Amino acid sequence: MFDGTLEGIAPGKTRAVVLASCEEVAANPPSTFRETFRAKIEFAGLMNGIPLVTDITYRGTAYAGEITSGTFIFIDGLTGLLEADEAIVNVGGTYRGFLAKEGWDDPLF
Repeated sequence: MFDGTLEGIAPGKTRAVVLASCEEVAANPPSTFRETFRAKIEFAGLMNGIPLVTDITYRGTAYAGEITSGTFIFIDGLTGLLEADEAIVNVGGTYRGFLAKEGWDDPLF
């Protein structure tokens, strides 16, 4: 779920490489151990009040429940990056960056 300049839902699938054994991963909550992840997300909602449907790739690293770095890469006519500012695994957080769409005068921050 996004709220702010981007508002809408974004279901997706995540794959992660975790620096722990399968047994350790199964017995602990997500991001107990350092992990690198990639999520393929399908966003549907509003961007600055304008309807938008797009695919997003979200890549990052997490440890101890917090996303230590993360970047959203947009496609389908959008350019820009959003980086995790403060984010918690499986909860959400705040993101900053810019987005631009062909034909728009100013990028969104």
